[in-house]
Amino acid sequence: MKKDFISKQLIAFSIIATFFSFILMHNVEATSVEETNSKNVPVEKEEVILEYDAITGETREVNMEELQKVISLYNNNSENVNKVEGYTPKHRQNQFNSLIMPMMSDSRYETTATRITNTAPAPYSKVLKTVSDGGESTAFLVGPRAAMTSAHCIFTKNGNEFFKNWHCYAGFNGTKYFGPSSGWTKVYYSNTWMDSHESSSDWAIVVLGEDYSQEVGWFGTQMLSDSELSNLNVTTLGYPTDAHYGYDGGSQYMTGYKVKKVATNDFTYGAFTTDGYSGSPIMRDSDNYVVGVHYGSLSHTLSGGVRVNQAMINVILDLNK
Repeated sequence: MKKDFISKQLIAFSIIATFFSFILMHNVEATSVEETNSKNVPVEKEEVILEYDAITGETREVNMEELQKVISLYNNNSENVNKVEGYTPKHRQNQFNSLIMPMMSDSRYETTATRITNTAPAPYSKVLKTVSDGGESTAFLVGPRAAMTSAHCIFTKNGNEFFKNWHCYAGFNGTKYFGPSSGWTKVYYSNTWMDSHESSSDWAIVVLGEDYSQEVGWFGTQMLSDSELSNLNVTTLGYPTDAHYGYDGGSQYMTGYKVKKVATNDFTYGAFTTDGYSGSPIMRDSDNYVVGVHYGSLSHTLSGGVRVNQAMINVILDLNK
């Protein structure tokens, strides 16, 4: 009788121990899986467009949904407008008709660059030489008082501070340029670049202190699909500064060939670029619409650029309305 009682107690204890052991193992396994997921599966951070006001010193997040609603009202309630029309004043149009940019269908332009001796005609006059405490680079007009460039031409990479004494000069050639020189009062940029400095987010739109509409006009910009970008003939115009190749930053040069590889936010294209080209417009040869912003040289014959996207288009449309 005593043995039966002890046997029953041992069986009951065994069942209870097995039950709690199962519970414990299940919790440990769940915790282990959860920790593994948190370590191995990165959480994708949503891109946010930020605006910094140099006058007030304030930074704010741009409400892109509200901006989209405002833009749709200006465009007959169209939900998505994938391009911004360019503008060329009459005195530039006459010169433009007699001097159209050559098509870059020749692969020799992958290994060389051509100097633009006369920057008065469009589109050359719409390209900006920029100078700041961070050095010399390139930008281009996308509105009467708006310009695009690379984020790394506006911000320092260490500390995310702004370069001081930034000024731009339209169609700079030697010592001459068109219209006034100008600084910027606001800048729009992606939090992705600010957080990681990824080349695929290396773009910025600045609001200029001067109006260039009457003197030189601005480029048209367009967002293209993967298929539209693939193998597209493109050209870039910029102000190279690499003395090794005889550049001094005082002259505008042209280079480019075809888009090679298209990614979600950027693309590579055949071109011979050096220091100073950063922020240059990457234009579709057929009509000079800007489809990307040059961010750097990847090899002697390969360069990279950020794709024009919907956020950029919306910001430019809002600034130009």
